[in-house]
Amino acid sequence: MMKKFMFFILIFIAVFALYLWQKKSINRYEYFEKGQKLEHFNGLKFSGSDACMSCHEDIYNQHIKSAHFLTSTLPSDSTLKGIHEAISDGFKVGKHHSYSIDKKWNGFFQILENDSTNKIVRKDKIDIVIGSGVKGQSFFSWEGDKLFQLQTSYFVPSKKWINSPGYKEELAAKLRPISVSCLECHATFAQTTPHKQTKYNFNKTNDEFNKKSIIWGVDCERCHGPAAKHVAYQNKFPNDTIGKHIVKQNQLSRQQKMDMCALCHSGSNRKKTNKEFHFVLGDTLDNFVYKDFRSYYKSKYKAAADVHGNQVELLESSKCFEKTATMDCTTCHNAHANERGNLINFNTKCINCHKNQNISCSLPATSSAQAHNASNCIDCHMPISKSNSMKIQDNDSLVQVEVRSHLIKIYEPTTDKINQYINNL
Repeated sequence: MMKKFMFFILIFIAVFALYLWQKKSINRYEYFEKGQKLEHFNGLKFSGSDACMSCHEDIYNQHIKSAHFLTSTLPSDSTLKGIHEAISDGFKVGKHHSYSIDKKWNGFFQILENDSTNKIVRKDKIDIVIGSGVKGQSFFSWEGDKLFQLQTSYFVPSKKWINSPGYKEELAAKLRPISVSCLECHATFAQTTPHKQTKYNFNKTNDEFNKKSIIWGVDCERCHGPAAKHVAYQNKFPNDTIGKHIVKQNQLSRQQKMDMCALCHSGSNRKKTNKEFHFVLGDTLDNFVYKDFRSYYKSKYKAAADVHGNQVELLESSKCFEKTATMDCTTCHNAHANERGNLINFNTKCINCHKNQNISCSLPATSSAQAHNASNCIDCHMPISKSNSMKIQDNDSLVQVEVRSHLIKIYEPTTDKINQYINNL
């Protein structure tokens, strides 16, 4: 009887320990567990975006559903899109190997199996999910203090597991090392130590990360700056409605606002920053790049900016932007909310600026086309276009990812496009 009782006690302890482990594994702010305050390179300390909720509950609840906040996170049934959406369990590489994603009691894993022998060749844990799942998701795995990208990614438009960008589908490759620049646009903060030698590839630089320093997702403090001092002041003086010790948008120049977005939304045209994660709202990119930022991309790339990732260059090339001194990214986008697909909302933004102009529509004068145009400006003037820089290997072909262009102008509509607009009514 005593042995049976001890057996159940041990089972209870094991289950409780697993619960605690799983609870710890989904903590986005591990550095707060022991009362630590993570410090930015500028000396200001982070509070964690959870601290914003008490005063900005509505904004916070909107933001945690946004693509920015979800651009990197920890794996779970809700964050791994392909676990429930994929039309097959995995994908084949080469003639004799297949990848699949498997859920175990201690997490999610990428499994490489030899189809001829049915033996597992390699099993890598999914530690980080990269991408909100709008277009796709890729996965990182820890090896000590280094991060590596797994060969499996999930492509949302086709609902298939695919080769991660940069991998070759004809072979099962060594894992690709991740540098700090990869996280600069997919996380709020990270501290690193450069380290040249890696387990998988001895010819490429791989950064070592301080795991306790990483804030996943693009959260409040990525765009507003480290806020511990602001939170402490407002908690002490809750009746002071004028926020202290925080950067305010209305105090910034248009260029400062644009540069905050351009840090990540200038794609390959932007020269990499020489001090990753040092840039905060209120800075200018000219102080953080290897070359003069503006003269470099204007002279070489601006006219040919790709629709993927180059939203800032394309917007700045638009007449809408050039003819006003106040337009910036937030003129059309609420950075706190998930507005994707809300065409009426964006159409309203267009009409608000052009309401005093005599606007003529080049669509055929049919009632259905005109009615469509009346509630949707952006499909004509910011069309969804195929990217030349972002291509996904899907089965035997390269698929160009489709992205909405931020070059606002009058495009010549083709018959196919017009018919597509009318059929979608």
